Amino acid sequence: LHQLLTLFGSVNARLFAQGVPTLLIGHGTVDGCLTEHGVPMAGQDHEFNLGSLFQANTDAVALGHIHKQQEWWREFAGRRQLIAYAGSIGRFHYGEDGDKSALIWDIRPGQAEYSVFVTPARVTLDLHFDGPPDLEAIRELGQRCAGAFVRVRYLVDEEHLQSVDRAAIKAALQGAAEVKLEGNTITSNYGYG
Repeated sequence: LHQLLTLFGSVNARLFAQGVPTLLIGHGTVDGCLTEHGVPMAGQDHEFNLGSLFQANTDAVALGHIHKQQEWWREFAGRRQLIAYAGSIGRFHYGEDGDKSALIWDIRPGQAEYSVFVTPARVTLDLHFDGPPDLEAIRELGQRCAGAFVRVRYLVDEEHLQSVDRAAIKAALQGAAEVKLEGNTITSNYGYG
């Protein structure tokens, strides 16, 4: 892929010299980008690195795949190159950070810019409890959860598993568009056998 982008680079350099704007559109993961959960992507299996994308020598690189809007740019050889993920227009997973958006590009030779268009997206809320869920706290949050997609996560030991009133939690959040309960149980180790 790096070799292909480098080949694009020589053609795009000629187009730039002729005053023709260029754009590369791609779908994949850039090493070091942030996911929609705010976690950096690092590893050996990502499709792109920034150096390769800049080697394509385009004015702009518009990317899809990662649901968090973000950008990188560099000044090089009398031009400004811009790489950006649009993000996603909707919130598809619990725990996604930030606004959801689309990008409106303005691409001129040596100068690419975009405007962020924030899109309406469903609201997701995460409630976390180390131990049995606090039903009183959930009831207090109930109004704030109206129309939202709510995930309640809790971690309990086997002894307290029966104290979790799943029906009462759902009743307290009855105005939510969806209630997802995710309980994890800590099991006791009774020896080897």
